[in-house]
Formats: sequence, C-alpha cells, structure tokens
Amino acid sequence: MEFEQEEETYMGSESGYQRLIKGIAVSGLTALLVGTTISGVLAFDGEYGKGTKVGGGEYKASTYAVTADDTLYQYATGTDGSAYYTTYDGETWTEWSAWESQPSKYTYDPAPAVYGDETYVTYRGEDEKYYLSVGGGEWTDISGDWTFKCAPYANVYDEKLYIYGVGNDGYVYWKHYDGAEWSDWAEIGEQTTSAYEVYAVDWNGYDNVFWTSDDGSVYWNRWDGTAWHAVGSPFTWDQNWVRVNLLRVYAGELFASGQFIQSGETQLGYMARWNGDSWRPVGATGSPSMRPQAAPMSMAVHDGE
Repeated sequence: MEFEQEEETYMGSESGYQRLIKGIAVSGLTALLVGTTISGVLAFDGEYGKGTKVGGGEYKASTYAVTADDTLYQYATGTDGSAYYTTYDGETWTEWSAWESQPSKYTYDPAPAVYGDETYVTYRGEDEKYYLSVGGGEWTDISGDWTFKCAPYANVYDEKLYIYGVGNDGYVYWKHYDGAEWSDWAEIGEQTTSAYEVYAVDWNGYDNVFWTSDDGSVYWNRWDGTAWHAVGSPFTWDQNWVRVNLLRVYAGELFASGQFIQSGETQLGYMARWNGDSWRPVGATGSPSMRPQAAPMSMAVHDGE
C-alpha cells in the first residue's frame, strides 16, 4: 500500500498536526498513523511526506482508531459536535459518516474499544453526560446520576470492558461491563482530585490507570480485579500541563509518553519505561522543550518493532 502525495503538504508544514491519535490499530492491516490536522484527518503508512487526507470534513480534538474483524474503525468529533466514523479495509477508506441522531452535541475525544467482537464507542456530551454506542447502534446514557468534566477512556481488562472518567467533583470514577450487565460507578481508591482525563492499559496482570492530579503530578494506580494499588513515584514537571498522552506495551515492558520530565529524582524527558521498580528514561533525556506539543503523541508496534 502506498498513499499518493496530495498537493497540500501536511508533514513538516508550518501548521503540522493539530493533534495525533493516541491509538493506532494494527491487526491484519498495514500499520497506519492517523491524526487530526487543522483542515481534516490525515493518514500515512510510515513514510513521511506520503500522507493523504481521509475524506472531507472538519474535526476537533484527537481521533481514535480500533480494529475489529480486520477492519480499522476511525472515530472523530466534528466541529459541529457530531460523532463521525470511517473504516479502512486495507485498501480503501469509506466516506466519513455521522450517526443519524445524538442525544447531545459531543465534546472532546471519542473513547472506542472492541469487546466481544463489537465496537463500543463512548463520548462526553455538552450536557456533561457519557453516551455509549455499541456496534454503531443507538446512543445510551451510561452516566446514571453522575456528570463528567473530561473525555471518557475505555479499555478491556480481564474479559471486561472498563470505562473511566473524571467527575465534575474532580475525582476519577470507573465502571465495567461483563457482557451481561454494568457495574455502578465507583471511585478509584484513595486519590487526590484529577485535572485531566484518564488513560489506562492492560499490562502485567493489572489494569493500569494514570491521571493528572490538581497538585500537578501524574499518578498511577492499578486494579487487580479486587482492589486498587498505588504504584511508583508520580510524573512531575514545574508546568501546569503535566499529563500522560499515551501508554504502550512492547517486549513485555510498559512505556509512557507525555508532558512530564521526571519521576522522583529520575530525569525522564517526555518518555519513560517501567523496569519493575521505577521509571527509567528512553534514550537520552536531553533538555526537554518548554512546549508541551514536543511530547510524543503516538507510538505503535509493527512487525515486532
């Protein structure tokens, strides 16, 4: 597969990417990096300068991708507040489509996951509720009595679908679905209030959950199926945009990237790997730029590398 070069250059341009996805779906497909640009969504196959726009439209926030049945599903939030999706079968992208109806205009990033061979997509509405669509079907309010101030995050752990969110009271909440019924919303153990959305990854027998606290640090808690456990020294930086952008597992190790430069006394730069006891830098730490945009926004494993 090779994309044709369009007249407009996205990579290396002054505008560049507005935001990149934090999820790259690879399953029976060529690895794709897909991101949101100021004028639309761009995909390229690993060769810089070979990008092409994916259909038309204007989108905000980050786009997210998941793979089900060897089809890549790409989700984005339109500037009109609609939830959009497109699919890729290894050769052709479909046109962007929106759900026929929504209970609210949507804000921030979508949170897709694949569970039981179905796509589960969650959004935050302007009414501060979380809405879920299964397999492209009708939207369901899964908020109960709660309202939320940030985008949700979804992932699968121990054969259950987990949804995480930051309530308007500033605390991190979670619920899960076992294929038959949903649990109630509950707080994640003992915590300080959170300023940004949550990120999670299934690794090493735990669901590992990260969030940025209002004390300016990124905390890590992990769920063993019964209880929550705090882990490691928090990520820090003397700036107010400290956060984790994404998490990846490679060769059995956990990698994190984001707007942080240290953990405890260890200098990290914008990327870190967990060695079982503490966070260690990935390569030379150098002198991180003061621009939060300099932090990596995408990592993927393809062909074992």
